[in-house]
Amino acid sequence: MYNEMLEEVEARRDYRHGLIVELMKLESDFVLDECLAVLRVAEQEDFAKISRLIQMSHAAALRAGEKGRMVRKLRKLG
Repeated sequence: MYNEMLEEVEARRDYRHGLIVELMKLESDFVLDECLAVLRVAEQEDFAKISRLIQMSHAAALRAGEKGRMVRKLRKLG
């Protein structure tokens, strides 16, 4: 589940980055600078979300491993 969400956010960030690169090639004006600023903020938010998703995925894997170990121990006792 986390991997799918991560792929979606990474695809969105890649798309936004492409827009930023293309807009930077154009002649600068106030409206363009404002659009670039909005896109850059959104890109930074995507980076933060990617980081959170990676951490959540790692934590879920650790919890699953711990539960698996507990089940194996309980089976040995039973």
